[in-house]
Amino acid sequence: MARLTDRFAPASGIDPKEYLAEFFLTGWRESTSRCEAVFFRSDTSFEPARHVTKRGVTTLPPLPVDYIPPRLSAATGSEEMLVTLMLAEYRFFSDRHELVGAPRLGGEISITEITRDSVSTRMVQRFPDFDLDNEVAAVTRAEMCAATP
Repeated sequence: MARLTDRFAPASGIDPKEYLAEFFLTGWRESTSRCEAVFFRSDTSFEPARHVTKRGVTTLPPLPVDYIPPRLSAATGSEEMLVTLMLAEYRFFSDRHELVGAPRLGGEISITEITRDSVSTRMVQRFPDFDLDNEVAAVTRAEMCAATP
């Protein structure tokens, strides 16, 4: 990933040291009986960074209070809470792009449940710019494929 970023970004007029991409792997850690995530970010040359989740919902980065809708409570269903928080993250990333230093969110909202015995993922909603994002992604993929021997 780092080599592809170093090669593709300058050809597109992008500083490869900027925060361009992030992905992570998650899994169950038997010793702690918790999910653990390992993040890889382009601005850190994809060096792994660990994050052990607490029980419940985690937003990354943590949202400022003014972005958390007041109607969320313990009585809110878990799926509704997750979608609401992801839409709040969408607003936060859009409003505070320069502060966050990351691209805005886009695509689909999926819920992944990790237990000791299984991992299941399902798509529950799309972000407002889903169709436009797909068009831009298709052009970017085509450019990357054309630039990669």
